[in-house]
Amino acid sequence: MNLLDHFRLKSNVFIACARENPLMVQRVTQRGLPVLQLSLGYRHLVANTRSLAAWHAQEGFHLIHAHGRRSQFFGAFLSRRTGLPLVGADLVANLNWEGSAAGIVQNLLAALLNRLLVVPQCDRILVLCEHMRRESLRWLRVPPDRIITVYNSVDPDFFKPQAREEALAQSLGIPPQAPVIGCVARFVSHKGQRTLIEATARLARNSPVRVLLVGDGPDEADLRRRICDLGLEDRFVLMGFPVDLRPYLALMDVVVLPSRSEGLPTALLQAMSMERPVIGTDIQGIPELIRPGENGFLFPPARTDLLEKHLRSLLDNPQARRRMGRAGRERVLASFALPVMLEKIETIYHEVLSSRNRPR
Repeated sequence: MNLLDHFRLKSNVFIACARENPLMVQRVTQRGLPVLQLSLGYRHLVANTRSLAAWHAQEGFHLIHAHGRRSQFFGAFLSRRTGLPLVGADLVANLNWEGSAAGIVQNLLAALLNRLLVVPQCDRILVLCEHMRRESLRWLRVPPDRIITVYNSVDPDFFKPQAREEALAQSLGIPPQAPVIGCVARFVSHKGQRTLIEATARLARNSPVRVLLVGDGPDEADLRRRICDLGLEDRFVLMGFPVDLRPYLALMDVVVLPSRSEGLPTALLQAMSMERPVIGTDIQGIPELIRPGENGFLFPPARTDLLEKHLRSLLDNPQARRRMGRAGRERVLASFALPVMLEKIETIYHEVLSSRNRPR
């Protein structure tokens, strides 16, 4: 949506959306942009390519931007049919080795299909972090000059520091003087909320700490059971994703993401932009955000003892929290602010179009 808002002021933008995502269709339509609704199942590949090619013949596109694994196939087939340049974003995303054997096989199969069918057609491939770039070079054999890291970003003018709303804290059952740990993530196993629950059990022995888990997902019942088993019902608040996350981030003294698999998590960027110190696992793209001791801490996945240690050091030191929070926002402004991302992608578009128009 950020890309749409940026480029619709400069050029004609046409969007193909999944019928199965009515909220996205609604948001695009509200902006007055032409929308072609498609079903993104692979069995619709030929029909969708034909529909997109007819749309191109009517409107005259100059460039295709395909975002997401499934969209890449439609983009690649459309590019092959029309000769339009293709920019693929989030192509490999992240080869997630967590989960079932079937899920791992599915990831490897997707990587193989991307390597054979999509990569040869892409003029540029955009990835979210350097870790993903290395993974893509390794698994997809992408020519290094065609793959570019474009970091996830946040709008620092939107996610800016704000005061804690005591009325909101009270409505959530959080006492006025209690320190608050926050985690914003889907309730799925690889996000690692169980590690945070175990660390909280240790902290709660001598601290009035509260934990705000923002998210939803299939593991919610399991998380609630573990909280009850440890007798921590009064310490945890589980809630869905709010329309506006900012007041809830403002309640948090520290934001934790204990994942076992990640790309470049926007949740940490949002917290950093609001001057919250962050703690994350030392995996994949997270170390590209967190500089230990400067804007937060890193720890190995599932190491409850180290997570507890880092949490305790921050909760016991308000001055360190403020210092690290300011450093986090400065890091966002320098490398992860929305204007930085938009300018980089616009430059890539111009380079692709210029190279296509250059005489050979």
